[in-house]
Amino acid sequence: MRRRIVAMMMVLSLIFSTAGVANAQEDRASDYLSIYGISLEAQGNGRIEIFYHVDGKGLMDCVGAQALYIDYYNGEEWIPYETQLGMQHPDFYSYDAFGHIGFAYFDGEPGVEYRVTLQAYARGSDGGSDTGLVTSNSVTCW
Repeated sequence: MRRRIVAMMMVLSLIFSTAGVANAQEDRASDYLSIYGISLEAQGNGRIEIFYHVDGKGLMDCVGAQALYIDYYNGEEWIPYETQLGMQHPDFYSYDAFGHIGFAYFDGEPGVEYRVTLQAYARGSDGGSDTGLVTSNSVTCW
């Protein structure tokens, strides 16, 4: 119970803080996905932290991040930089859960602007599933 309260406090502080953080959230009408969001924080020394949350509609067999698509801005357009897949990161999912909260990290180049698109995923006990996309605002690596 204490872990859940601490996790929820972290979620709220990340969502509502504004210094050096970029975040986005999507409300979704779906049989499986309720709400999902993503935020980024440049941590220094080239390190960027990704925080995401995915909430299912009720108890889900599987819920979480199917993929994180990282892009950088070259001054004219967004270019793919790195992809982190749920199949390669078992901690991107929760099972028999109502939702999932996760963190991921990547190393960028200081002075470069990055954004991340979350591909949220939820699968119900009936075998049906849904995905949704939401893209963070951008942050500049330092």
